[in-house]
Amino acid sequence: MTDPPLGITGTRLEPLLTYQFSVTFGNGAGQFVAHAIDVSGLDFERAYIEHKYVNQQYQAVTQMIPGRIKWNPITLKRLLTTDTAMWDWFMDHEGSSVNTGSYTPKKYAAARLPVTIVAYNRNFTEAIRWELSNAWPSKITGPQFDVKSGDFGFEEVTLVFESVKRTVTAGTGSVEALAFIAITGEA
Repeated sequence: MTDPPLGITGTRLEPLLTYQFSVTFGNGAGQFVAHAIDVSGLDFERAYIEHKYVNQQYQAVTQMIPGRIKWNPITLKRLLTTDTAMWDWFMDHEGSSVNTGSYTPKKYAAARLPVTIVAYNRNFTEAIRWELSNAWPSKITGPQFDVKSGDFGFEEVTLVFESVKRTVTAGTGSVEALAFIAITGEA
């Protein structure tokens, strides 16, 4: 019988539930909560470059080289309320006055905020944190009004951002490494 890789014995990874999360914007005194009921588009991809050449044995070789990371926009869905924080943020980025619609100069960088998405474990303890840097709303979609419906209204906000930092905050902090080992058997 062989020892498990890296001396891992009996490690149990707890799957996280997707309904236990929070989304906050900004930091310090200007921080506000999104009250989102759905976050989608949390996917990132790395471009690749095909480098084709002929080696010393005159064989055609294709080498795949990692390229730039593409941060895809995310979409938050939330209940329609009288809270104007998202709308104000959207209008601040445009440089418009929220109340009058007239142009007032705004600092471009000030309209970009850090956004934090946190997933919680079953004990409602923070498990994973995604920190999006320099985010700003690129699109707001209003509700679909229908006099025959008794449904709640929803609005969607699409955010673009410049980078993501993902941090595992629960357990030993090496959950991703353990999951990779458990799936592939490689250390």
